[in-house]
Amino acid sequence: MVTVKAHHGAPRFISLLCACSLAACGARTGVDQQDLEPRALDGGAMVPSPLDGAVERDLDRPPMLDAGCDGAPLPSPRFVREVTAPTRLAPVVLHDATRRRALVFGGLVQSGRQTRDVYAVSATDATTRPIPLSPAGMELPHNVAIAWIDPGRTALMVGGVIIGGEYQGRVYRIDVTDNAVQLSAIGEHPAGVVVGATAVYDPLRSAIVVHGGEGNSGADERPLSTTWLLRLDGSTARWEPLVDASDSPPRAAGRSGGVDPRTGAVVLLGGYTRDGVDRSVWVLSAGPRPRWARLIGASDVIPRSGGALEWDPVGCGFLIVGGRCADQLWLSRPDGTHIREARLGPMRNPSRGAALGVLGAGVVFDPTQRTLVAIAGTDCNNSGFTVAVNALVEVR
Repeated sequence: MVTVKAHHGAPRFISLLCACSLAACGARTGVDQQDLEPRALDGGAMVPSPLDGAVERDLDRPPMLDAGCDGAPLPSPRFVREVTAPTRLAPVVLHDATRRRALVFGGLVQSGRQTRDVYAVSATDATTRPIPLSPAGMELPHNVAIAWIDPGRTALMVGGVIIGGEYQGRVYRIDVTDNAVQLSAIGEHPAGVVVGATAVYDPLRSAIVVHGGEGNSGADERPLSTTWLLRLDGSTARWEPLVDASDSPPRAAGRSGGVDPRTGAVVLLGGYTRDGVDRSVWVLSAGPRPRWARLIGASDVIPRSGGALEWDPVGCGFLIVGGRCADQLWLSRPDGTHIREARLGPMRNPSRGAALGVLGAGVVFDPTQRTLVAIAGTDCNNSGFTVAVNALVEVR
């Protein structure tokens, strides 16, 4: 296993993650740098202090969306109930569409400690139950890239951070059944250590598209800038370069990714570069000669540390939790050469005003039930490293 202990000059993604709800508040087009004062968290780590969530700025942006598919009204969210599951920051959340549930792997709790448990949350009624993990007691990394390679049965997880602050590049195979999850190490990322990469299952290529992340300071960055295909070759991870580093988007940690079912294009949104929060959106064309293109406009939504973009067939767009320090649900739609968005509405619990986490939240959407499960994350209320509630939200 390739690991490196976090130190000065090592990858910065964890500190960016803890501060991302801060830097993303009111971010302008493209990359936005903020002047932030350092603040100590548990364990003495220093991260920027939060900005006021009410900050508003003029945005150079494309028109908002005003209709869903075929001109239908846009859906709107309605809070259903809080999910009685452990709250987490930066959990690994896998959408198990076959079983209509969110699988939640580890993550960080309020104190900054890492957890080792796995649990399932039903997208139908929000019931939660623990799932046995094999090998038992395994140190689950956070800030990883994860995607199905065989939907409903087998997923692959790449890189991340384990307890003690060690960055790694290991590839894990995740085998999923109704009542068990088994992990096994099957290879390494071509760059070795990688944190905050993005992984998207591409059904047209029957492979996972992997891009970005942060690695060792001073190491060769081309493997992180290259667009890769990741496949299973028997019991081994097999990497194939898909688009050279010089023709790929700038590497970033924490981009969200998904596939536009209308075109088969892979979409990457947001993330964090050396300069700060990146609000750009990139699409990778389908076909034998794929090309990356940057869409015109910028995304208002807060990047969710590499989470999957969930497609809504009613709104004709990707559902994303967050947006400029707001407890909101957004719809983001690639539209030709542009990216267009609509703020669908608030998601908070109206009975007690508990905020949903808007950054580092795991999100699963069940289009049949029209329900969305949001797992924790941080908020933007000047309270620092705060883990918010989980929720089941109806989107109609």
